[in-house]
Amino acid sequence: MLVPKAVFTELGVKKDTVYHDVETLIGKSFIEIEEVKVVLIATLTHTGEAEAITLAKKLNCWIALGDSKVRGIAMREGL
Repeated sequence: MLVPKAVFTELGVKKDTVYHDVETLIGKSFIEIEEVKVVLIATLTHTGEAEAITLAKKLNCWIALGDSKVRGIAMREGL
């Protein structure tokens, strides 16, 4: 599983159980952190969400988004 660096950084602000679970999965090679360069959609949403959409477009894969506004952006981006 790939996680955009901005998403991991956002998780690190809280340092809650989700962050620690992700760290554990990174250590076990189940999750990789990916650097993502965002061009256009960064102004439409938060950096982590923009990176997630950009990465999903690049890899032509599914994406899990909790925010309905962001899901609408992803759909307009062809996801």
